[in-house]
Amino acid sequence: MLPATPRPLAVRMVVAALAALVAVTASIALASPAAADTATDEARMYQLTNESRAANGRGALAYDGAASGVARAWAVELARSNNLRHNPNLVAQVDAQVTRSWTAIGENVGYAGGVDQMQQAYMASAGHRNNILGNYNRVGVGAARGG
Repeated sequence: MLPATPRPLAVRMVVAALAALVAVTASIALASPAAADTATDEARMYQLTNESRAANGRGALAYDGAASGVARAWAVELARSNNLRHNPNLVAQVDAQVTRSWTAIGENVGYAGGVDQMQQAYMASAGHRNNILGNYNRVGVGAARGG
């Protein structure tokens, strides 16, 4: 008998900006134990994002609770469906729930065995890395686990 594999964890990071600033989003799905604390995963992704920015001469992103709400809702959907995809309603959701004063939105999605591995994969991918290191000012992170 093969051991059971852990269900994926979906983590979504959304960066939303005000006025003439920018918004970006990132979604990740992670395989991890069901008992793990998603709030801890969210905090770790936020920390790793800002560490990556600092290591590359970029300023830290402020945490945005409203953007995290958008991120968390999409993470729940990714975990529920076990289907990795971009949020087709992202712009409308950011407009309605975060701010209408943004100038750009990007999105990162992926699966990994943990938050640290996902961040490493993002930084190894030019497009994802560009989103992480872009000219943004706020970030929201949401996490959900598959059942």
